[in-house]
Amino acid sequence: MRKYDLPSEEDKNSERTLYHVDLYRLEGALDKEILNLGLPYIWSDPSNIVLIEWAEKIKSLIPSGASWITFENMGEALRKITLK
Repeated sequence: MRKYDLPSEEDKNSERTLYHVDLYRLEGALDKEILNLGLPYIWSDPSNIVLIEWAEKIKSLIPSGASWITFENMGEALRKITLK
């Protein structure tokens, strides 16, 4: 998991935090791993932005209001990006 501080769009003096999580190598008791990472606490803060690669591995744990972004390979240099 990587953490990045971002300036807030509404108030240039406050910051938001972007978390990038890659679940590719995680296996087994994922619910325990997610708790160990502190993700439920992190995504409960509305000032945080959480991007999760391989999020389908923990789909049942992700908050219902989450947005899903999918990337589809359409050729050597072309991708289709879908926001759900």
